[in-house]
Amino acid sequence: MHFALKDYGADISWNVGSLFCHEASFFKMLNLCKTFSIPHPVKWVFGSLSTPMSGGRASPVLLEVDDAKSVLDSYLQEGIACRLTLSNPYVDRHMIQSDAINAELMKYLDSNQPDGKRNGIIVVSDILAKHVKETYPNLEVILSIIRPAYDTGYGKDKDTMDWYADKLQNPLYDVVVVNAAKLYEEGFMESLPYKNKVELLACHDCIRNCPYAKTHYEATLMFSQCLVNGISPERANSLLGDIIKTCVKNKKSHLNQTASYSIDEIRYLASLGYRQFKLSGRMNTEERFSRDLEAYLFNHEVLRYIETAMQ
Repeated sequence: MHFALKDYGADISWNVGSLFCHEASFFKMLNLCKTFSIPHPVKWVFGSLSTPMSGGRASPVLLEVDDAKSVLDSYLQEGIACRLTLSNPYVDRHMIQSDAINAELMKYLDSNQPDGKRNGIIVVSDILAKHVKETYPNLEVILSIIRPAYDTGYGKDKDTMDWYADKLQNPLYDVVVVNAAKLYEEGFMESLPYKNKVELLACHDCIRNCPYAKTHYEATLMFSQCLVNGISPERANSLLGDIIKTCVKNKKSHLNQTASYSIDEIRYLASLGYRQFKLSGRMNTEERFSRDLEAYLFNHEVLRYIETAMQ
């Protein structure tokens, strides 16, 4: 383990939410690592353009296909795999057939794999998962953490061990993102099978098992789809504003129920055999994104020294 990197007691890999939104901060970090021969631990980046198949908490991103490919290339040339976040839960065959932009990008990623890694697609819809498996066989399919919000909700008797075991055994999915709050259910993470297929979100602004998660996803999806389809987002923006206010109030009353992991908690999960961790960032400011990169990937003192030396 390089002295500049955070030591988790095992070689873990990171999936970082910089694609199509935080390139400036990400490549500043990457260039710093190159200059001082620091082997960065980022294996994948994720994000999406604003299209009918995108969803979740993504900010509006509009690019021409060739420009999007150039962004993908900037990562692929560094050996970093790219994952497109196509997490609209209502994706159907018609939407797939009419989305020429993502069809072109999926084809491109399928044909341009970085050495030793695989590009992928993050999905909620089984229909899209099947399409990717059949049409783009070189791509990984990752089941989004959004899925249980729609199937069961989050909580002890909701997204259960059986629910995750079923998804982890499903050949449609190469990776399943598991609710980070399961760490706080006694014995859950210790007993969960197929740990090598699990990804865990290390930093998240929600409280554990947020009861408003689905409502938040729905409001964000409505807002982004209004922009994609040229419809006034006024009503969607109002709904989104209301749910954000509710979430802020809920977080203030559950300050000890953060959904973000401490460094020691990640070390414990790594000791159990979990190797894939995810850093969100697409809805964060550049400053917040950079701070999370530093906090989870690097030793602060070493990084501060390096940055000062470069000024």
